[in-house]
Amino acid sequence: MSDLVPQDAIEIIVGAERHEALHIARMVSGEEVIYVLHSRSCLVTREELKIDLRECPYAKTTDKGLKLEDWKDCSDRAVVVRIVNQRLKPAPELSTEIKAVLG
Repeated sequence: MSDLVPQDAIEIIVGAERHEALHIARMVSGEEVIYVLHSRSCLVTREELKIDLRECPYAKTTDKGLKLEDWKDCSDRAVVVRIVNQRLKPAPELSTEIKAVLG
């Protein structure tokens, strides 16, 4: 199961501000770990329903492991992510959204 990172630290680790609807992640190559910054709506929904954040589909994908080739052009920086075939992958087509988050 994924580890929980304190909310005050995750934005710093990922290098982005929390987005209203998009999940953002950072794959730290030195650790080969993906850190997920959940969207605000995900946080609110899970808090209201009293569901552990690790039950979010985005968090659950990190339990399936990491394919380094998926992250070769996106490691060590914040990127919008999506779920493809039960794996967390960078979503370069949403790069304009991440700029708005980081900008």
